Amino acid sequence: MKGQLMANQINQIKSLQDCESLAMSVSEFVRQTNESFKKQDPFILQGEISEIDIKKHVYLTIKDEKASLRCIIWQSIASRLPFQLTCGQKVIVQGRNNVYAPNGALSFHVQNIDLLGRGHIMDKLKRLEQRLDYEGVFGRPKYNRAPPLSRVGVITSLDGRVKDDIITNAHKRNPLLHILFFEAKVQGPGAAESLLKALHYAYTHYQEYQLDALIIGRGGGSFEDLLCFSDERVVRMVAMSPIPIISAVGHDEDRPLCDNAANWRVSTPTAAAEYVTPITLTKQSELADALKNTLDRLADNYASWKRTRYDNCCQRMRIMNIPGRPDVMRQRVNGLESRLQNLIDSCLDYYQQRVAFAEQGLNDNALRLRMMRYEQRLLSAQTVLDNFPHYVQSRYNQGYEALAQRLQMVEQRLLSYSLLLEQRLASVEQHLEYSLTPYVQNRANYLDWVEQKLVQIHQQLLYRRERLEARFNLLMSRLTSLNPLYQLDRGLSLTTKDGVHSIAGAEIQPGDILITFVKGYQVASQVTAIAPYDLQEHLSSWEEASDKQESPDK
Repeated sequence: MKGQLMANQINQIKSLQDCESLAMSVSEFVRQTNESFKKQDPFILQGEISEIDIKKHVYLTIKDEKASLRCIIWQSIASRLPFQLTCGQKVIVQGRNNVYAPNGALSFHVQNIDLLGRGHIMDKLKRLEQRLDYEGVFGRPKYNRAPPLSRVGVITSLDGRVKDDIITNAHKRNPLLHILFFEAKVQGPGAAESLLKALHYAYTHYQEYQLDALIIGRGGGSFEDLLCFSDERVVRMVAMSPIPIISAVGHDEDRPLCDNAANWRVSTPTAAAEYVTPITLTKQSELADALKNTLDRLADNYASWKRTRYDNCCQRMRIMNIPGRPDVMRQRVNGLESRLQNLIDSCLDYYQQRVAFAEQGLNDNALRLRMMRYEQRLLSAQTVLDNFPHYVQSRYNQGYEALAQRLQMVEQRLLSYSLLLEQRLASVEQHLEYSLTPYVQNRANYLDWVEQKLVQIHQQLLYRRERLEARFNLLMSRLTSLNPLYQLDRGLSLTTKDGVHSIAGAEIQPGDILITFVKGYQVASQVTAIAPYDLQEHLSSWEEASDKQESPDK
């Protein structure tokens, strides 16, 4: 090979000028070096990312304690990475070496890259957390404080100190709290399945045990020990809890994914025991005293309100009192009577004057008769005026009695209406209490069922998508293998007459111009002769020739 000396040639060289005809150019050397790299199997390396530069492609440097290597990840590969590259990550890469001809720099072209150890697990957990958050698994309401609870279930291991810590701290604060334990494995192989069984049992029997809330947790441990509480099945099961649930896993720095799916998150099981006992013995006595004071105050307020209402009724009765009102009306009647008397006197004086003037001017008997009739009318009017006060008094008495009766009827009707309204309100409240609670529970169960169905449909769609992608890749590979141009890469050739369509041997005549395609070239030739050709006979003759050639050597 040009540029490469054999062992016997090295001993014959006296100066490099003698090898001028054997020397190769730098570009040729770089090309052959890259070709030799391509012929080698891909290398698998591991190291820590020390530098990273993301442009169209990703340029990064991986290193260990003694060396570093510049790597390149092409855009087509980097766009399909399931995680984000950052400095400090420990990775494992697969690829080949390459020399960049313009500056002679050696780089490692990465074909595949993945995270090592815990970093890989953390990245998977991060992706799982994002997916579950997008699906709404972490959508349970979060409460700042727990309501007063009487019965609490605890899902944990019965072999550790968690059970004693919860019982001691909870009963120290509230001895009336009833705690029911559901045993489960909290670390190691099979822990996730054990937690799922315990959660399912608690969800199925929570009404039988009359549980107000659930606690799922364990004490502190390593990152690997707590992974079962970040299992996707456990997280989804926690989110499906029909009653409020508290996550108490590890310590403050530990944050498994089940914390996000629970209603409350506390740092330790001891904190969970304190959280479910917001009312201590001291607070219970304080609440009892406050309740007693409140009841006393309400009783005093009710008595005062009744007393005020009684006084108002008495005042109204005094205003409407029958013996007192006639005195006022009598004074008014007397005043009206005096006014009427004065008016009558003035009218009589006026008419007497007119009569006197008329008598002076009248001299015949007809006018006297008319005067006599007027006198009779005046006498009848006087009688009416004399009886008018008695008439007014009788009408007043009748109206007052009718008004008093109507007021009494109105008060009775208002009292009956108020009693009826209170009964109706009590019945409505009772009806709402008994009717809405099952309805809300049924709707919550229906929503949980819909959520499960949506998750199943999502998983079925993902499985169907994977099958379609696999079938598509298989069909593409078959289609590629059927492409005539693909056969050229395998060392075969394609012969045509017009440069487009393939031909059969029977269509070729001497003198025809044929166009043959091989990899990278197009060859034009003229047919000088044509004869039938049997491939089987040719192979047989070739094998006989090979046997004859090998027989002398033996």
